[in-house]
Amino acid sequence: MHNHTLLSLMLVAASIGCTSTPPAMTGAGDDSVSGDTISDTGEADVLDQDTVAAADDSAACCTPSDAVAPLDADSPDGSDAVMLDELVSVVSASVTASASAGYQLAVGVMSTETGCEQYANWWEAVDIDGTTLLYRRILGHSHVNEQPFVRSGGPVTGSDDVVVVRAHGNVGGYGRQALQVTLSDGSSVPITLPVGFGAALETAEPLPTSCAF
Repeated sequence: MHNHTLLSLMLVAASIGCTSTPPAMTGAGDDSVSGDTISDTGEADVLDQDTVAAADDSAACCTPSDAVAPLDADSPDGSDAVMLDELVSVVSASVTASASAGYQLAVGVMSTETGCEQYANWWEAVDIDGTTLLYRRILGHSHVNEQPFVRSGGPVTGSDDVVVVRAHGNVGGYGRQALQVTLSDGSSVPITLPVGFGAALETAEPLPTSCAF
């Protein structure tokens, strides 16, 4: 009996020893330390990705999306938002011919106007070389609330069948947007005049003497 009891106690002790949890390890192999290291490494990876993303965003924000427009040759410093020679232009022209009056023109002018301080003060017909003034129609007042406006004049003298019709502003001078008009059939073609075309004619008579409003 005694031996049987002793054997039972030994079996119970052995069973308890097999199911008990081993003591925690310490030192370099500590799970808590190892876990912190893995966690820190993971956070570092995330920070590295954020840094890369931030760098990409920085590059994107600083890359020009639109090319800078070159400065107009007539305004080297680019100070004028609208070039002065664009303040006035000829947009239409119709021709009427008669045996007694010759060729008459009804010319449509578009201009940026504020009153007598800035307005289109004449339109004219010149030869295709810009050397001879064939006719000039003086405009005696501004047309702030009438744009574009049409004013007639004539006769267009000379033997030229093809003429250039252009407009002039008291600010900015001649506009470069003009029409090439064939008098015999009344046809017209929009043209852009070269810089300085017929500039010497600006002081030719007749010239405006006043502005009504």
